[in-house]
Amino acid sequence: PAAAYPRAGAPCPMLKIPDRGASKHPRVAGITTRETGFVHDLRKTMRLALLLATRLAVADAEGGDDSKCYTNRYPDICKSFCSSPGQCDIKKAFEHFHHGAGQAEGRIWGCGRGDGKTPTSGECPGTLTATAPRHYKGTEHVPGGPARKVPTPIVVPPELGPVPESWPMRVVGGLDCSLPRWGANATTANGKTLALFAYNFGNFRNEIAAFSYFRDYKGWTHRYFFTNTQYVKVAAKHVRDGWVVCGVPDDYIPKDAFPKRRPRSTPLGWELTKWFKFGHVPEILKAYDYIQHMDSSHIGRPWGARTSEYGIPSLQRVGQLLRNHPNHDAFFVSHPARQHIPQEWSITVRIRMEQKHLVCAFEKAMRAKFGDACVNGSPMASLGQWIRKVKGVSEGLDSAFRDTFHALTSFGLKRDQNVFFFAVFNRLGNGTASAVKLCARKFPADTCPDLPTVGLRAVRGSGGALDAPPFDEAHYRCRRRRASRSWPLNFMRWGERRRSAGA
Repeated sequence: PAAAYPRAGAPCPMLKIPDRGASKHPRVAGITTRETGFVHDLRKTMRLALLLATRLAVADAEGGDDSKCYTNRYPDICKSFCSSPGQCDIKKAFEHFHHGAGQAEGRIWGCGRGDGKTPTSGECPGTLTATAPRHYKGTEHVPGGPARKVPTPIVVPPELGPVPESWPMRVVGGLDCSLPRWGANATTANGKTLALFAYNFGNFRNEIAAFSYFRDYKGWTHRYFFTNTQYVKVAAKHVRDGWVVCGVPDDYIPKDAFPKRRPRSTPLGWELTKWFKFGHVPEILKAYDYIQHMDSSHIGRPWGARTSEYGIPSLQRVGQLLRNHPNHDAFFVSHPARQHIPQEWSITVRIRMEQKHLVCAFEKAMRAKFGDACVNGSPMASLGQWIRKVKGVSEGLDSAFRDTFHALTSFGLKRDQNVFFFAVFNRLGNGTASAVKLCARKFPADTCPDLPTVGLRAVRGSGGALDAPPFDEAHYRCRRRRASRSWPLNFMRWGERRRSAGA
């Protein structure tokens, strides 16, 4: 009712709506358009809330029947989630299909779908007998919404066997790892042993469970996947697919790996990701001559969709690369869109992946250390995929990898692409070109061009880290711009200073 809202002329300090005259609606007569706009916004919000509550109720009602039919259709699901007649955990069945392995295995959700068979209550004790079909073949029912097409599932080769429920583990270098299944088969190229590794910490977008089956690893039999200890069981399909899955405890990173002062806090998943990417080489990977890092987005997409910008190179191509450059320690791929690191700084600040004042401090420190010519001409790489030497690697490059992790945390940056090559320049100086190659996309078999080293200073003899004082965040700190929401407080403080000065 109109009486429940402020009358005409009453100020609203938190809401400013242009006054376009009095409303002609009979139910809000006598209320200005400013208040009418507030009323309409409130009604719209209430309608949306009511609609959402209705859809949630429908989803809950339908989800229960669909979960029971799901346990009814598959005997193994029934055995896992139904303990006795009438005692089935429909919530776990729902999570198994929508957030677990159900979709990846090509299972069908709901009642009366797929092959047209209607499950009976005799197949699974305690489940609901399916009612009349509500869905069509090749569609997926979304509670409260229209049906949508279901992608064709991947056909998993029968020799891989079923998804294991448990598997033997061993402890290697503080990690609980599954036993390898590749036997005596080794991944070699140009007489060197290689291993492919990927990781996922946090499983924020359910990428681990989204993995179904990767069709072609191009000869890379030795593969390792690292994740949090609590998500090891979610990676059961990785184990079936031939990966060695290693569980990483939360306290795996040593405390002395972090700087004493950190300008921003970071989540544990981010820290573990950068630690495995740059901070160290896990003990289980030190037995290989080379290791290849692969972003897990390339292998973790559901239903075999491979729209990632990365690709697994064939062993023949990698062997040709190592044969052409036997003395180089690492191989990277160029960025598809940008050529120099300052361009990445600008982009990541603009899209708010980085904080402007922290990038400003890092840029000032790097320009003071290397000069404008080196910083402006620094090459840009896409660090989701690279190959590096493990045995016989130079101390300079090994230190540059560790420096990247330390500099990221000490300057408060998130994107390793903004830091890595400066860590390499700092350790190798003008010898960077003889140790690192920046190749075209997806590691071609021909010779990779040399890195540009315009304006590089020979700082290899310093022996210090990239962020060692005085080239640290404390000496090149930039002023942080306050958020606009704090302007009332700043205005009040300014008024107080004016009054005190006048007194």
